[in-house]
Amino acid sequence: MKKLIRTLTGFFLLIVMVLSLGFMRANDALVSLSFGAIESQERPVGLWIAAAFVLGGLLGLMVGLRLFSSLIGRLEIARLRSRIAKLEASKEAN
Repeated sequence: MKKLIRTLTGFFLLIVMVLSLGFMRANDALVSLSFGAIESQERPVGLWIAAAFVLGGLLGLMVGLRLFSSLIGRLEIARLRSRIAKLEASKEAN
């Protein structure tokens, strides 16, 4: 089953890559971006859009993983606090 999922994922990524390359070839007008006083070199519009998409995806993954790991940490802290409370309650009972 894992092999099938990996194969399907590979095909999906290949299709996305081919579509991205087609998009970049169709949008080949040269533009330069200006960030205040800094101006970039002229590059195709498709490249700028693909770069923004990839960077946004990576940033989203990084933020998402951080939020997910902090949520797991909070749940673990809550579980350990309840365990400590139970242990202290059983010590006081004895």
